[in-house]
Amino acid sequence: MKLFGIGSTIARLRGSKNLSLVFKGEIASGMGCYSDMTFPPKSGIKNAPDALPAEFHPGSLNINIASNGFPKGIRDIQDLDRGILKSSFTIAHDAIGNNMLRPTSNAPNRGTMHFWPATIQLDESGKIFDAWAARRIGSAYYNVVEVMSDIKLRDKHALTDGMAVTLTLSAQP
Repeated sequence: MKLFGIGSTIARLRGSKNLSLVFKGEIASGMGCYSDMTFPPKSGIKNAPDALPAEFHPGSLNINIASNGFPKGIRDIQDLDRGILKSSFTIAHDAIGNNMLRPTSNAPNRGTMHFWPATIQLDESGKIFDAWAARRIGSAYYNVVEVMSDIKLRDKHALTDGMAVTLTLSAQP
Protein backbone atom coordinates (compact mmCIF):
# COMPACT_ATOMS: atom_id res chain seq x y z
CA MET A 1 0.00 0.00 0.00
CA LYS A 2 1.41 3.37 -0.99
CA LEU A 3 1.25 6.14 1.62
CA PHE A 4 0.61 9.76 0.68
CA GLY A 5 1.07 13.13 2.37
CA ILE A 6 1.94 13.47 6.01
CA GLY A 7 1.62 9.75 6.70
CA SER A 8 4.24 8.87 4.12
CA THR A 9 6.58 11.54 5.46
CA ILE A 10 6.23 10.21 9.02
CA ALA A 11 6.82 6.66 7.76
CA ARG A 12 9.91 7.82 5.84
CA LEU A 13 11.32 9.61 8.90
CA ARG A 14 10.68 6.67 11.21
CA GLY A 15 12.54 4.40 8.81
CA SER A 16 15.47 6.80 8.48
CA LYS A 17 18.71 6.63 10.47
CA ASN A 18 19.14 10.41 10.05
CA LEU A 19 16.12 11.84 11.82
CA SER A 20 16.19 15.49 10.87
CA LEU A 21 14.32 18.04 8.82
CA VAL A 22 16.05 20.83 6.87
CA PHE A 23 14.27 24.11 6.18
CA LYS A 24 15.32 27.18 4.17
CA GLY A 25 14.18 30.61 5.30
CA GLU A 26 15.19 33.97 6.64
CA ILE A 27 15.48 35.82 9.92
CA ALA A 28 12.38 37.91 10.67
CA SER A 29 11.02 40.12 13.41
CA GLY A 30 8.38 38.57 15.60
CA MET A 31 5.46 39.94 17.56
CA GLY A 32 7.25 39.76 20.91
CA CYS A 33 4.95 37.12 22.41
CA TYR A 34 7.82 34.89 23.57
CA SER A 35 9.37 37.84 25.44
CA ASP A 36 6.28 37.89 27.64
CA MET A 37 6.27 34.15 28.34
CA THR A 38 8.14 32.54 31.21
CA PHE A 39 9.55 29.04 31.10
CA PRO A 40 10.58 26.73 33.91
CA PRO A 41 14.32 26.33 34.46
CA LYS A 42 16.01 23.16 33.27
CA SER A 43 15.67 21.69 36.76
CA GLY A 44 11.88 21.96 36.45
CA ILE A 45 11.61 20.23 33.07
CA LYS A 46 10.91 16.51 33.10
CA ASN A 47 13.39 14.56 30.96
CA ALA A 48 15.42 17.69 30.18
CA PRO A 49 18.35 16.77 27.94
CA ASP A 50 21.88 17.42 29.18
CA ALA A 51 22.47 19.98 26.41
CA LEU A 52 19.55 22.14 27.53
CA PRO A 53 20.67 25.45 29.08
CA ALA A 54 19.82 26.14 32.72
CA GLU A 55 17.40 28.85 31.54
CA PHE A 56 16.15 30.29 28.27
CA HIS A 57 16.77 33.92 27.36
CA PRO A 58 13.45 35.79 27.19
CA GLY A 59 12.11 35.88 23.66
CA SER A 60 12.87 33.92 20.55
CA LEU A 61 14.40 34.28 17.13
CA ASN A 62 11.87 33.96 14.34
CA ILE A 63 12.75 32.18 11.12
CA ASN A 64 10.24 32.55 8.30
CA ILE A 65 10.36 29.44 6.14
CA ALA A 66 10.25 30.21 2.42
CA SER A 67 7.34 28.74 0.46
CA ASN A 68 9.84 26.47 -1.32
CA GLY A 69 11.96 25.95 1.82
CA PHE A 70 10.09 23.03 3.34
CA PRO A 71 11.41 19.46 3.24
CA LYS A 72 9.68 17.13 0.80
CA GLY A 73 6.32 16.02 2.15
CA ILE A 74 5.98 18.86 4.67
CA ARG A 75 3.16 21.29 3.91
CA ASP A 76 3.82 23.79 6.68
CA ILE A 77 5.18 24.12 10.22
CA GLN A 78 1.86 22.94 11.64
CA ASP A 79 2.86 19.44 10.49
CA LEU A 80 5.17 19.42 13.53
CA ASP A 81 2.01 19.42 15.70
CA ARG A 82 1.15 16.05 14.17
CA GLY A 83 4.33 14.41 15.45
CA ILE A 84 6.22 14.32 12.16
CA LEU A 85 9.53 14.67 14.04
CA LYS A 86 9.91 13.39 17.59
CA SER A 87 10.67 16.25 19.94
CA SER A 88 13.44 16.14 22.52
CA PHE A 89 11.16 17.27 25.34
CA THR A 90 7.92 19.14 26.01
CA ILE A 91 6.66 21.73 28.45
CA ALA A 92 2.99 21.54 29.41
CA HIS A 93 0.84 24.53 28.50
CA ASP A 94 0.19 25.43 32.14
CA ALA A 95 3.92 25.42 33.03
CA ILE A 96 4.52 28.31 30.60
CA GLY A 97 3.67 31.69 32.10
CA ASN A 98 1.55 33.97 29.87
CA ASN A 99 0.82 31.13 27.44
CA MET A 100 -2.39 32.21 25.74
CA LEU A 101 -2.83 28.91 23.90
CA ARG A 102 -5.01 26.76 26.10
CA PRO A 103 -6.31 23.22 25.62
CA THR A 104 -9.84 22.71 24.34
CA SER A 105 -12.06 19.65 24.28
CA ASN A 106 -11.14 19.17 20.60
CA ALA A 107 -7.43 19.92 21.14
CA PRO A 108 -6.35 18.67 24.59
CA ASN A 109 -2.61 19.26 23.84
CA ARG A 110 -3.08 22.81 22.54
CA GLY A 111 -0.47 25.13 24.03
CA THR A 112 1.97 22.35 24.94
CA MET A 113 5.42 23.31 23.67
CA HIS A 114 7.69 20.86 21.88
CA PHE A 115 11.44 21.43 21.52
CA TRP A 116 13.98 20.06 19.03
CA PRO A 117 17.75 20.53 18.93
CA ALA A 118 18.37 22.94 16.06
CA THR A 119 21.33 24.02 13.98
CA ILE A 120 21.22 27.32 12.15
CA GLN A 121 23.58 28.03 9.28
CA LEU A 122 23.87 31.55 7.88
CA ASP A 123 23.77 31.01 4.13
CA GLU A 124 26.01 33.96 3.21
CA SER A 125 28.86 33.40 5.71
CA GLY A 126 28.45 29.69 6.42
CA LYS A 127 28.55 30.40 10.17
CA ILE A 128 26.79 27.67 12.17
CA PHE A 129 25.37 27.77 15.70
CA ASP A 130 23.11 25.62 17.84
CA ALA A 131 19.84 26.48 19.56
CA TRP A 132 16.44 24.95 20.32
CA ALA A 133 13.49 25.10 17.93
CA ALA A 134 10.18 25.48 19.74
CA ARG A 135 6.60 24.91 18.63
CA ARG A 136 3.42 25.34 20.65
CA ILE A 137 0.77 22.91 19.49
CA GLY A 138 -2.09 24.81 17.93
CA SER A 139 -0.14 27.97 17.11
CA ALA A 140 -1.54 29.75 14.07
CA TYR A 141 1.95 30.15 12.60
CA TYR A 142 2.27 28.02 9.50
CA ASN A 143 5.61 29.26 8.17
CA VAL A 144 7.51 30.47 11.27
CA VAL A 145 9.85 28.48 13.48
CA GLU A 146 10.63 29.98 16.88
CA VAL A 147 14.22 29.41 18.02
CA MET A 148 15.33 29.76 21.63
CA SER A 149 18.63 29.80 23.49
CA ASP A 150 20.18 30.92 26.75
CA ILE A 151 21.55 34.00 24.96
CA LYS A 152 20.07 36.70 22.73
CA LEU A 153 20.90 35.12 19.38
CA ARG A 154 20.46 38.34 17.38
CA ASP A 155 23.16 40.11 19.38
CA LYS A 156 25.57 37.18 19.74
CA HIS A 157 25.58 36.36 16.01
CA ALA A 158 24.84 39.85 14.55
CA LEU A 159 21.59 38.63 12.98
CA THR A 160 19.35 40.99 11.04
CA ASP A 161 15.99 40.60 9.36
CA GLY A 162 16.20 39.14 5.88
CA MET A 163 19.37 37.07 6.44
CA ALA A 164 19.00 33.74 4.61
CA VAL A 165 19.43 30.66 6.80
CA THR A 166 19.29 26.91 6.69
CA LEU A 167 17.58 25.47 9.77
CA THR A 168 17.98 21.82 10.72
CA LEU A 169 15.72 20.29 13.37
CA SER A 170 16.81 16.96 14.81
CA ALA A 171 14.74 14.27 16.47
CA GLN A 172 15.88 12.63 19.64
CA PRO A 173 16.52 8.93 19.17
